[in-house]
Parts: sequence; C-alpha cells; structure tokens
Amino acid sequence: MKFILGLFFTVVMIGCQTEEQLGEGVTHQTVISAKGDVSDVRNEIYMRNGKRIKELGYYQDGKPFYEAYWQMSDTVVIAHYIEFYPSGDLKEINTTQSNLDELVSGYKYYPNGKIKSQYSGNTHIEEDWYETGMKEAEYFSPHSQIMKITRWYQNGQKKEETEMNDGGKRNGKWFEWDSLGHQTRKEFYAGGTLKR
Repeated sequence: MKFILGLFFTVVMIGCQTEEQLGEGVTHQTVISAKGDVSDVRNEIYMRNGKRIKELGYYQDGKPFYEAYWQMSDTVVIAHYIEFYPSGDLKEINTTQSNLDELVSGYKYYPNGKIKSQYSGNTHIEEDWYETGMKEAEYFSPHSQIMKITRWYQNGQKKEETEMNDGGKRNGKWFEWDSLGHQTRKEFYAGGTLKR
C-alpha cells in the first residue's frame, strides 16, 4: 500500500531540557528535537517502567504538532498517532497493532479539513480524494499477491483500472480511458509481461 505511516518518524534530539519522576514508574521528559523538516519541536515524553506510553509534540508557537499514545500488553502494542498542521487543523490519524504487522486504520486530511486519504486494514482498501472532494483513486489489496488499482479524473470519469503483483509488476488487466470516457488502453499482463 502507498499509505505512509507517520508514527515511525525520524527525530533528531537536540537536547534534553528536563526530566522528572511522576510516580508509579512514570517519568516525564521535555526534549527539543527536529522532526522531518521542522526544527525546534518541543516534545513531552511520558514513559512507564522504561517504555514510552505517551508523546506530545509542539510547534515553536506552542500549537500542537502531534500526539502519540501506546497501549501495551505482554504480546501486543497498539499505537495511535495524530498530527496537526501549523494552523492547528487535523492532518493525520493512524492506528497500528503490532500482532497484525500492518496499519489498522489511517486518515489524512487537506488543510481545508477535507479527507485526502483513508485506509482500513479490515477491508484492505485505501481511498484517495482530490481536494475538491471527488474520489481520485482506490487501492484494494485483499491479500499480499495482487493489488487492484482504480483511478478517476477530477470530473469523475474513470481513468484507469489495473492489477499489480506484490513485486510491483502488472499482473492482470490494464485499462485506461481519456477524460471523456473513451478507452485508450486494453492490455493483459502476467508477471509484468504483456500477454495481449
């Protein structure tokens, strides 16, 4: 799937400002770091018995950057990640579960609040939308062998239907249409090789 999970971001720690014991095995740290292309992010990190349970990040102006929460048992880690635009508007929400080894659900938003993409691990469908609200693409991957992809033009006309194998090669149909609905491609593949 093309949905990128923001939870496992690269953080460059610049320096630990404070650390305090809160009781019941919980410690709190305030750290200044760089996340992606944003520098001087203030991170509030909460740990219980050496394991991270909550992390809050703030832009330089004090507005929320992200929130991350971890729920842990002996065998499963469930992680929730929420990210915000500098304006304070919601940018992304993700949930992962370690025993499933995949993203459970994910949502991304445009700065205007409209949905940009959505992924459900239950249905194995990722959907993308244009900023206008029209559907742009759908990626359906019910198992690891084949992914079915459908794309649309901004006018709602179907643009493409194709199937890919887990190696990223075309495997099955590849149909394309122009923005007026006229078919411009009708091909069939097996393992990346054109069959007809």
